[in-house]
Amino acid sequence: MYDNILNDFLKLESDKSDSERIQRAIDSTENGVLYIPKGDYDIKTSLTITNRCSLKMHPAARLMATEEMDFVLTYKAAGDYHNLTLFNNDGSVYDNLGLFITGGDIDGNGKASCFAITNAHHFTLSNITFHNGKEYGLYIGGKNEGHIYELVCNNVYCKCTMKGLSGNVGIWSNMNDSHFNDCFVIDYTVGMRILGSSNRITRCHLWGGTVPPANYSVEEWSEVYGQRKRDLKNGVYGADVKKTIISMMFRKCL
Repeated sequence: MYDNILNDFLKLESDKSDSERIQRAIDSTENGVLYIPKGDYDIKTSLTITNRCSLKMHPAARLMATEEMDFVLTYKAAGDYHNLTLFNNDGSVYDNLGLFITGGDIDGNGKASCFAITNAHHFTLSNITFHNGKEYGLYIGGKNEGHIYELVCNNVYCKCTMKGLSGNVGIWSNMNDSHFNDCFVIDYTVGMRILGSSNRITRCHLWGGTVPPANYSVEEWSEVYGQRKRDLKNGVYGADVKKTIISMMFRKCL
């Protein structure tokens, strides 16, 4: 279910990328759900959510930075989130606790960090990938920028496939009372840096090895890894495996 779909927001002649029409779609979906279909989207200027718009993205919807910027997407929900309860302008209680971003791939492309969230109460972030964040994959909180509690992160996947991103962090947070369940961080320099209190980290996996060494493309290095797995499956172990890999690397250098 959704309120608006990105396809209804056409690219204008004055638009320099997909950033402008996506921002128009976000701005038109106050306190609603915007659906972003499958496709690669060219992001030249940072996207910002300030109106409690939730995003539902196709698993193959990719927002990719193609210019330098701080973050591809920043979520700054409206209202004073330092309070325990939120109110409308007329003083009535309006405490929407079902907001979310789910699905899709936010790719910093080595030019930007991927996603920052600075204001939320019981916000769900799920089934989403953060590729190649320049400094951060997922950035939660910040320096006096907002207040968050009960952020629920389920199946958040942070992965680098590019070289030259030394020092970046997959998941960074200085907020409290968040839940990280089944999160994976691959080849960010630092996996998770959680500075707040009363956070719960369950079944999170940090590992590396997908970024290729010098003189290798991602495809070539992936083939070396795959050949090792095939050798192991065929009963080739120990020194024979090393010999196979060294042989492949030697052929690469010829």
